[in-house]
Amino acid sequence: MKRLKKFITVLIVITGILISMPLSSVHADQASVNAPSDSPILSIKEQGERFLFGKTKTVKELGYQSGFYMRSIHSFWDGSKAIFVNNQDPTTSVISNNANGDLVEFLIMVLQNSSNGSANVPVPAEAERRGRGLSAVAKDEKERYWTIKKGVINDPITTPRGEKINRERSLQLLRFGWHETNGPLTIDLAEALGQEGNPNQYVSDVQFGGGVLYVTLNSLSGGKVQVAAVDPSSNKILYTLPVNNNVNVIPMKDGKLALQDQGKLTVYAAKGKEEKSIRLSELSPLLTGLEPIIFTPISGGDGYVLEQGDRWFTLNSGFSKVLSQSPRQGTLPIECPNCPGFERWLPVNATQYLYVKDQSFIILKQYDSVRINFFGEQLLTDVPAYLDVEEGRVWVPLRAMTEAMGYRIGYIEEQRQIKLELPDRILTINQDNPQIEMRTIQEYGRTYVSIRQLSELLGKPVEWEQESYTVFVAKGEILRQKVPAQLLDDWDALREVLQNVDDLIAISYTQAQIKEIWAKKTQEDYREVLQSFVKMTLQKEVGSIMTLSDQDGHQWIGVITKDGFVYKIHLVNRKDYDGSFWLVVAYGELVLTQ
Repeated sequence: MKRLKKFITVLIVITGILISMPLSSVHADQASVNAPSDSPILSIKEQGERFLFGKTKTVKELGYQSGFYMRSIHSFWDGSKAIFVNNQDPTTSVISNNANGDLVEFLIMVLQNSSNGSANVPVPAEAERRGRGLSAVAKDEKERYWTIKKGVINDPITTPRGEKINRERSLQLLRFGWHETNGPLTIDLAEALGQEGNPNQYVSDVQFGGGVLYVTLNSLSGGKVQVAAVDPSSNKILYTLPVNNNVNVIPMKDGKLALQDQGKLTVYAAKGKEEKSIRLSELSPLLTGLEPIIFTPISGGDGYVLEQGDRWFTLNSGFSKVLSQSPRQGTLPIECPNCPGFERWLPVNATQYLYVKDQSFIILKQYDSVRINFFGEQLLTDVPAYLDVEEGRVWVPLRAMTEAMGYRIGYIEEQRQIKLELPDRILTINQDNPQIEMRTIQEYGRTYVSIRQLSELLGKPVEWEQESYTVFVAKGEILRQKVPAQLLDDWDALREVLQNVDDLIAISYTQAQIKEIWAKKTQEDYREVLQSFVKMTLQKEVGSIMTLSDQDGHQWIGVITKDGFVYKIHLVNRKDYDGSFWLVVAYGELVLTQ
């Protein structure tokens, strides 16, 4: 079964790559150059609120007392968030009067499930800053907070606002929080790392997950970057890993560590042993890794929201599957929380996010994008589906929908026809007099169709669920896929897969039918029986056969049809009427689902 999963993964990746192609890139006849271009061209911007890609509603309004200003925002392993604030006006540097002239700084904990500790956590003055915000902060399972301690390693930088500041780097951490009754605790990593007296090595980031603290170490002299795994109980180094600069460090809740470097994601088990390496494009062809990526743990630590470009992808906790995708809410974060008009959309889970704007404006919102539930799973497309409010219809990209159903789509220029092909079925859409309405969205360069019209043309039922903004196609059905060519070419793997097919349809015969079969003398060669059964009952033609098992008058045969479908067929040799003959008594199709 492991081989089957591998081949199914390959199939889905190939399908995804095809979905991402523009309509003009695949043709029924490769000599044809142009794709349909004279369907109405509409611009999203010009339609105003007519086209909706989703709906947003407010779940809860949060905030903090006036006179405090947001400095930085942080996400933790369990999905909780922290907003670092203080009472110094960012434009005038004046301390608000409610503190008697004292600088007050603390973390506002948001979406924290535990009732331990306070919602507001004081931050020690020795914590290192990045501009006016904290350089980094992590929270462990005991709700203790870890940050970088100011040091004596000078690192001058220029902020996005043009301010020239000097970062005070160090190889020390600070542990603080309500549990630290004796005040912040300093942890010096220099000795454990063998870096005593090194004026260049410093801590640039700290994160926590799965009971382990992960510290990123940089060098002012341009030396190698390392990630050190630290036991937060003993403060001992468990292992270190060399990494490239700007790598994404992603703690996992099972004690493993993931590192994302451009389009590659590598998972390490205990002691830094590499467990697996995957390309992000294997999860979705839309994930290139070429654009900046932000990983945010979702609520409960059961997965991640990956922010790339103009999309959010929700991944499961093991990085083996994309669960959903939606248009990005807002733009990429900027390092200027108190700049005029600052806005930040911070994902909480697959459908909720925190909307943070300027000072003291924090709202938990829910966004339901228009989703396509296709044969029980969300269909991920390279451009989004949308609801036309005026018409009350959902529009979807033509290529993504038809290719997901197994059709090969092409365009015949001379006849101005779009052809949708299955091995046993061809549908033609005439451009001059189309059976379904089509339109092109200017911003995406894709041909869209009404999903209800398309589904009726393809013979699939459609349901719309207003509450979740989801359109269901073929709800309750199983998507039947052809077996991938790689599996058909590997007979050892195919034989292993077919041995495990046990969902067979039994065929019974009356005594009168058996007498009739014997009288015709047509069942003596099991190959002839197979040919006849496949042609008459399955309505297909045998391409090749393989013997799976042959014992005591029973034959289990694998049949590959000429159009690429695979069946397991059970035949029995009956000894009646002074002779013997073969009967098909059960059969089952090898069904792969998307």
